[in-house]
Amino acid sequence: MVRQMCSAPASRAYAGPVIAAKRPGAGEEDALGQAVAYVQSLGVQRDVLVTDGVRYRLYAAAQGFAPVADANLVRLKRAALDLFERIKRP
Repeated sequence: MVRQMCSAPASRAYAGPVIAAKRPGAGEEDALGQAVAYVQSLGVQRDVLVTDGVRYRLYAAAQGFAPVADANLVRLKRAALDLFERIKRP
């Protein structure tokens, strides 16, 4: 299952972010580190979206994987619209 989900970016036809899911309360840094290593192993430039199913944070590959947008589905704020716009299909 994981291989199928991760194979889309490897095809280079997929242009969306790599998604790293984690358990609620688990460290975000581990999921981000694993996703960044995966993207770098592919030799492609993809943003990374880290989520625990409630909180979402987008890291921009072009900015050294700095956080650029986030959303908390329990406490939605207007700033969450930026995240949704960034991950929307063209």
